[in-house]
Order: sequence, then structure tokens, then C-alpha cells
Amino acid sequence: MRRAQIIDAATRALAAHGFGGASLTKIAAEVGISKGLVLYHFGSRTELMREVVFAQYGRMAGAALEGIDWKGSATAILRDLITRSIRVSLERGEVRRAIAEVIGNLRDGDGRHVITFDQKDDIYTGFEKVYRQGQESGEFRDFEPRPMAVIQQSSVDGAVNYLESHVDTDASDFSDSVADLLIAAVRSENQGHPGETP
Repeated sequence: MRRAQIIDAATRALAAHGFGGASLTKIAAEVGISKGLVLYHFGSRTELMREVVFAQYGRMAGAALEGIDWKGSATAILRDLITRSIRVSLERGEVRRAIAEVIGNLRDGDGRHVITFDQKDDIYTGFEKVYRQGQESGEFRDFEPRPMAVIQQSSVDGAVNYLESHVDTDASDFSDSVADLLIAAVRSENQGHPGETP
């Protein structure tokens, strides 16, 4: 419970003050504990910053996956994954700002980024499972899953960025259009329109 409170406080501090301004002192004060107790739970500021990214990614993924009918068609699952991922990301702008601050600024002693794109592999693996299910059922054509998973996640991220800067755009319609395009890219020729669930 205490670890979760510290992670939430760190998330708010990162979103409000940026990476440089999210000091352990500020984070501890928001939770109402000492800086030493923060270090007791996380060991270092670097460890806390890493945990913010992974814990919040996990929460966002859980929210996006909640309610998906995994017994449905691969097409329906893929559509839900795309549209729910966009919706959840839009709802958690503060969290995404905090994550972006850490990813962009957390570096090791040699100046290299601590969190890199290879740590999105779990996300890609989840997409790949849906693609393979669709290929086995005949819904999806034959293609290499990993490049498509990368494209899908990039499309979701891009859609979220666009919608945040174009607030008059209907997010639901836009998300459906993104899903249509991504499904069309993988759908077998003998299947119907992307908007139709087999």
C-alpha cells in the first residue's frame, strides 16, 4: 500500500514539475513521510523512477484489457485492444506525461537511457498472440507478427498524441477509424469490411 502511494505521488510530481523537479523530498512530503522512508521502499531515486514507469504501464494495460471478450474472434479482440488502449491513454494524461519524463530523462552513469524500447517487448508479445490466433482461424492473412505489433503500438501512440492536440475531434470515431485501418492491414482477403465482426 505504501509503495503504491509513493508511486502515485511520484507520478503527480513528475507530471507537474518534470523529471528534474520531482525530488524525493517533494514526493515524500506529498505522501506525508520522510525521504528516508521513500528510500527504504525503493532504495534509490532511479529505482523509484523505473517503478513509476513499469507500475503505471501495468495499470494502464490492465485497464485496457479489462472487459475484453477473449473468447471472441481475433478481429473483435484486436479492435477492442486498439480502441480501449487509445481511450485509456487519453483518460490518463498525467500518467503518460510522468512516464514520458522518466523515459526521456532517466540515464545511467554513462549517459545512456535506462528505459529503452526493448522493454516494450511484453506489449508486442500480447499483440502477436492475437495476430497468430487470427492467422490460425483464417481471419488474418500471413504476415510477420512483430513488425505489425510495432506498427500497431506506434499507431495507438500517434492517435493519442493527435487527439490530445485536436480536442474538437471525436475520439471515439477517430479510434474506430484507426482500428479499421489496422485491421484492414492484417485481414484475410476472404473476410468482410474491417468494421464487420466475423
